[in-house]
Amino acid sequence: MDVSKYRIVLPGTITGVSILAGLFAIFFVIIGRDNNGYYTLSCWLIIFAGIFDGLDGKVARLTRSSSEFGIQFDSIADVITFGTAASVVLFKQAFAERVADSPAYYLVPIIFLLCGAIRLARFNTTATTGAKKCFYGLPIPAAASAIMGLFLFFYALENIYGLSLSDEFKTRVTVFYTLLVSCLMVSLVEYSVTKNFFFNDILKHWFRSIIHLFIVLYLIIGYLWKDDAGTAFFFISVFYILYHLGRALIAFLKTKGKTAPEVRLEQE
Repeated sequence: MDVSKYRIVLPGTITGVSILAGLFAIFFVIIGRDNNGYYTLSCWLIIFAGIFDGLDGKVARLTRSSSEFGIQFDSIADVITFGTAASVVLFKQAFAERVADSPAYYLVPIIFLLCGAIRLARFNTTATTGAKKCFYGLPIPAAASAIMGLFLFFYALENIYGLSLSDEFKTRVTVFYTLLVSCLMVSLVEYSVTKNFFFNDILKHWFRSIIHLFIVLYLIIGYLWKDDAGTAFFFISVFYILYHLGRALIAFLKTKGKTAPEVRLEQE
């Protein structure tokens, strides 16, 4: 029996698991309440799907089974899990009880889903079967995981650290954060592949590595001491988003500073 023809099954199975994670996230958030743990479980399902999102491509390259089918199947999984499922979790946790007063809240998950779909469509037009060094625009798995991390952060502040957050405050922060990551998905900001960003070039980027170390230590200590991995993950996602946004802003200002004298000389 020729086993090589079945190599495509393994990366496809990983992609299928990602789709099921999104489906069960929808199931759990539908039956979820504030006190039964299903809200946080739905968030973690999408986060874990995001963590393992790159595995299917890695496995496909290791088994030499990369294909156009794999790219398309992975994109379908992404729009289901990180687009549709994440939008449902976002709506149910943040806006379901507020749309009666303001139907405009429907727009927030709609914008997120559409921006994610546009991001995936743009990626597919330039996708290859090889490994990527960077992405243009925030990847949708990172965007969805960032929003889920925000919900876990809110949960930790209220249920672990005993803080009282008003619904109005949480709603406003969620709206701003969701619109921010939605805009970043369709932007041209260059984002590193997460594996390269967090694990490669440690000595080259010493400042970034120190931040990573503090976050990882907080992740371990927070989980062991307070059973709070969600807060650390939230900081990880915020750091990943803002680091690249800040780098793009600095590059833009440097470019603008170099071109400004040339413009003045031409005018003279």
